Amino acid sequence: MAGSSLWKSPMNSGLLWGNREERISASRQISRNGSEWAGRGASPQAIAAFQEAIRIWPADVRNYLELANQYTLQAEHLSATETLQTGLRYDQNNVELRLKLAESLLVQGFGDAAREQVEAVLQVDRQLAAAWFLRARIHYQQGRYEEALADAYQAEARQDSRDELLELLCQIYFAQGRPSRAWSMVQRLNSRYPAGQRPAKLLALEAEALYQMNRKSEALQTVQHWYHAGGDQDPQCCVLLARFHQELLGAEQENGGGAGPFAWLPLAEKIAPTAHPGWGQDSHEQATPLAALYPIQERPKFRPLAQADTETWSLLR
Repeated sequence: MAGSSLWKSPMNSGLLWGNREERISASRQISRNGSEWAGRGASPQAIAAFQEAIRIWPADVRNYLELANQYTLQAEHLSATETLQTGLRYDQNNVELRLKLAESLLVQGFGDAAREQVEAVLQVDRQLAAAWFLRARIHYQQGRYEEALADAYQAEARQDSRDELLELLCQIYFAQGRPSRAWSMVQRLNSRYPAGQRPAKLLALEAEALYQMNRKSEALQTVQHWYHAGGDQDPQCCVLLARFHQELLGAEQENGGGAGPFAWLPLAEKIAPTAHPGWGQDSHEQATPLAALYPIQERPKFRPLAQADTETWSLLR
């Protein structure tokens, strides 16, 4: 191997890599090790392995995707974004990299930048349902509900309707004030699960649809059944139950009835204090009692970048 560039891998210190074939082979083996670590839920070891696989052979874009997935699991979204951007230097037309990059940007609040990545994917493949679905999510989070609805149905036309798509359609219809349409999506979701095996998020959607359709007693009953079937450990269930009780009893009291204020404290104790950080504070910056009981209804909009944050600006170049 005279004349070739040699180095030692810190993860395999007894081996020297020099020619192209050796480097590719070594990178693939270390990448397989990373996949094994990832399968065991050992993200730090998986991250180290994928980083080493990339260092040995940077041109394999699969390692950038795997590394970004591990960063995402650790909520290291900036690292995931930088990893995906590096991978795109080797394959500008890789739709998986671009969609994953769009997801990472969206999580950080950069909706416009995320939409640019999705639109670049749609220029390459307009039949890709995942791209339409992601753009629908972006439109929804930015408050463009008509565009979100159109893109969601474009996604549905290109593949079988996944639960995530129907759930998004529910949320869009809620935002548009069309609970009966949201209810129809809930019924489609309900048909996919045996009785008694519906996930908590579906029960929450059903209760919200019933409540917005002015079937408030049914909504309350739905949440009560959920609560007594194990939902007492679910913060979302506690929030909905307390909210519906509070509003229904408040209405009864206005009409001259009711049995006094609802005892919300036992439920509030089961709601994680970090569920909605920064929300529901009074003028003295203390959490108000009902702040623990009501979920945030407004979806996050595009967060402008700080002018002085050069590291953040670099994400959009």
